[in-house]
Amino acid sequence: MPLLASNFDHVSQILHNEEECCCLSPHAINRLNELLQQNPSDELPKESSILTKQIISMNEKLHVLYLGAISRLPTDALRIRYHRSLIQAGHCFSPARDPNPISNIILNTIWYDTAFPPHVELKLDMISTMGLARIDCRSLNGLLAFLCKIYPHMSQYDAMLHLLRGNSSLVDLDKIKESSCSYKEACEAAAKAARHPHPVEQVEFVVSTCHPLLNMFDSFGVQLTSNELSLISHYFSHKSYPEKPATSVVKLTPGAAAIVSHSHQKFMAIQHFICKKVKAALKRYAAIKGARYKLHIICGVNLDVPENGKHGCFWNHQGYPYAHILMTQLPSFFSTSNSEEDLDGSLLCSIVQNSPAISGRCFHCEYEGTKIVHPAFETYHGRESDFEEMACGRRDVDNEELIAFGKLGSEHMGVLHDDSVYFDPARDSDFVKWMNWLDKDEGEAWPSKLESLCTNIIMAS
Repeated sequence: MPLLASNFDHVSQILHNEEECCCLSPHAINRLNELLQQNPSDELPKESSILTKQIISMNEKLHVLYLGAISRLPTDALRIRYHRSLIQAGHCFSPARDPNPISNIILNTIWYDTAFPPHVELKLDMISTMGLARIDCRSLNGLLAFLCKIYPHMSQYDAMLHLLRGNSSLVDLDKIKESSCSYKEACEAAAKAARHPHPVEQVEFVVSTCHPLLNMFDSFGVQLTSNELSLISHYFSHKSYPEKPATSVVKLTPGAAAIVSHSHQKFMAIQHFICKKVKAALKRYAAIKGARYKLHIICGVNLDVPENGKHGCFWNHQGYPYAHILMTQLPSFFSTSNSEEDLDGSLLCSIVQNSPAISGRCFHCEYEGTKIVHPAFETYHGRESDFEEMACGRRDVDNEELIAFGKLGSEHMGVLHDDSVYFDPARDSDFVKWMNWLDKDEGEAWPSKLESLCTNIIMAS
């Protein structure tokens, strides 16, 4: 079976050619037999092709680690404070020198919130899907840069293999003594490659974090308490960092300011819409299963799951399904919802395991690059018929192209429109420059277009 799976395109073509028949022809049987007899080493893919698949696998592993970190944080603390620092600087490398990157995600998140607190408090029930995908990618870049700095002769391909085999942990630090560079230099390379918003301060934080704090953190339970978070934050609060002088702050143009304002409105309107659907789905789940769960946070949304050629659960107000949603708690839930208020009585929530190895596939979420863990056995749009149509050649993409589209959709390293939610005029100079460029590039039409769009969004929600 692994040989057939590795030759998916060939098998699909053979079966597609025979689909009019009730049984396979002798030629088709012989061709399948040739594939089974083929030595896997006869046609090894190029290293670049292998690396692409490794990147996808690593991003999936990292995403699961981030879901694990999210589930460990207290609900109120995550919704009120740590959603911002997690998305912006919750990298999975350093300062905890153990094989569990979740510790690093949490410590980096708490440190960044303490060292660079938000200029305004904002409570959210939903984390940006693209923002979470971006911190996955940035962390992976940082991990690779760290390894390649420690071991200059290590290729990116070998570094990726190391991470895959080591469950995203970095390196046996005793071996750093054999390296020509220091641990600090490797951390500097990682912070730069990961586009940390404050790379110099992050490296200083990493190399100065002492073992007593790490030992204290390791003694905490799986679910952190508010008191435990306060202890960690208090430890980090002894070090302060100067703000940028007012003269160096870049200001938004009027058009860019309008884009930021409307992007913020758009995010909040979608959050309101999705929360309403999620709460209705959880209520229906409780009525059917007799088990009640409280929403922790929404951390994955795909609003564009089509049916019969219709798209957009949110954008079209006249009953166009569907949305796929991932919400975390212990356990995590997957939900599918449509835009109708009366949801026809079907079961809309399913408990899922946060593991790519045992999750189901979804054609539409993979195509969009949306990282949502799907149920392994439940039925939902995008699971079966779409893949069958692809295998029979009735889709515009094959399996490899689907993977490639997903990779493009999930690789975010730069500025996102969702960053408008966290915009801090005193700190976010890169965001300001990007928005000013966008305003200049698009011209006067942007504000009026967004005004109309956001009005429609608010009406639809």
